[in-house]
Amino acid sequence: MNDTRIPLSNNEAERTIRHAVMGRKNYYGAGSHSGAETAATLFTIIESCKKNDIDPRTYLLRVLTWLTEGDEIETPLSYARRIRQ
Repeated sequence: MNDTRIPLSNNEAERTIRHAVMGRKNYYGAGSHSGAETAATLFTIIESCKKNDIDPRTYLLRVLTWLTEGDEIETPLSYARRIRQ
């Protein structure tokens, strides 16, 4: 209660996962275990991009470029830090 860095509620965390929950309800599962893992990975990447104020589409296109060029892939956090410098 005395540490002001700790939020008093988990509203931000719940808002963050809202899109994933709505997607799960709308699409009623992924059809396979592999599909569910892929969806979870994409939801994680997209939400990480949003938390770091970078465009998820731009980041994913950049990742595809890194893959085709054989470069090392940056996390959304390290990518955000690098482009802000």
